[in-house]
Amino acid sequence: MTQPALYCHAVMARRWWAVPVLASSALLVLATGLAVRDVKRYEARVLAALHTSCLRRTLALEASAETWIVRDDLESLRAAAKLLLMGSGLYADVVVRGELVVSDADADASVHPIDPAAAPPREPLLRTNADGTLEVLAPILLAGHPDDPIGVLRIGYSNAFAVETVRRRGLFAALIAGGGWILCGVSMATVVFWHRRRCSRTERGDAAVIHCGPLTIDRRGCTASFADRPIDLTPKLFELLTVFAESPGEVFSDEELLRRIWSDSAYAASADVKQHIYLLRRKMGTVHPDPKALIENVKGFGYRLVCENEKELRGR
Repeated sequence: MTQPALYCHAVMARRWWAVPVLASSALLVLATGLAVRDVKRYEARVLAALHTSCLRRTLALEASAETWIVRDDLESLRAAAKLLLMGSGLYADVVVRGELVVSDADADASVHPIDPAAAPPREPLLRTNADGTLEVLAPILLAGHPDDPIGVLRIGYSNAFAVETVRRRGLFAALIAGGGWILCGVSMATVVFWHRRRCSRTERGDAAVIHCGPLTIDRRGCTASFADRPIDLTPKLFELLTVFAESPGEVFSDEELLRRIWSDSAYAASADVKQHIYLLRRKMGTVHPDPKALIENVKGFGYRLVCENEKELRGR
């Protein structure tokens, strides 16, 4: 697109070019927020499922522990605790009537000692340790004595699987969001590059108004006048006259004019140039007595605007 078209559309371009950038940014921020919320909700569901699973396993062991304690079968209780440690269990302690009868732990587990003399809880208690692991305290109750626990069962559980599951979900969401941000960045860079390229001549500070003798062209206002008399021009004729006025005295061939003005048309030919030269001269004839002397035909080479001598170009 030529400079006249750039100036005529500069204001409109400044208004709309940022619309896709702002819209894509807003959608991406919204999508990122939704992704973060989804990961947080997923984490809450995973942790809730982990808490429920740990509580159920502890209560199942407590139900069996009651039978083994009544039968004085502590070996079965210890074997069950070891079996629990083969899964996600980290440590297991059983206190009966103030005596620590079972205490086993994984080799890598960090365990704080239990106080056998402490009063057992009345209800199952689940809490999260400082390192994120879970600990369940369940009272050991004998049949017929639901309000008088004889001891406590303490089991520690690893949260590594839940953390890894949430991490993978977060990583996937981050990859999707990152890809979106990259795509958005490329799109914004493309829009900005296109806009700047289209308006590059304007941004470089080229004059918005061209003066060539008595001929004046306002590229921003898309108006032309000769000796203060307005010239009624179509967009193509305005572009053609502006190309001439930018380089007064320079000869432009048909091929160059086609490249400068009809670059977006695959079917334009020299006949179009000649027709528009003829139409431009007719328009200039309304303000100048000899438009052929103003827009001169350099035989065999092309056309040029003659405005070196202002006196010769002054109209009627």
